[in-house]
Amino acid sequence: MAKVDKTIHMIADTTIKDLYTVPASTKSRIASIVVGNVNSATKYFTLYHLPSGQAVADTYVIGGKLKKLEGTLGDYGAGEYVYEVPFPMAVGDKLTIVSETANTMVVKATVIEEGI
Repeated sequence: MAKVDKTIHMIADTTIKDLYTVPASTKSRIASIVVGNVNSATKYFTLYHLPSGQAVADTYVIGGKLKKLEGTLGDYGAGEYVYEVPFPMAVGDKLTIVSETANTMVVKATVIEEGI
């Protein structure tokens, strides 16, 4: 089956937001993740790669807990975090973000899907 590149772009409208779930009969690879702060204040977030059926836990953190992003009024404008270390995901796995405040983080992830 052919490979498909997908871009997920959404605002984390809850403090725990599932961004992507690997569909049935598919293997996926996250190629990159970009997280931006759209709030005027400094905010913190954590990304998780949750194996199928698992809940948010320190074991599944991607790139470190409580990443700090400056607010849109900071010295350098809005904070942004870029994660470009590809990792595979299996059927049912989830990419999840936890942010301290809903509606403050916008996320763009590039996913490569391939049928199995």
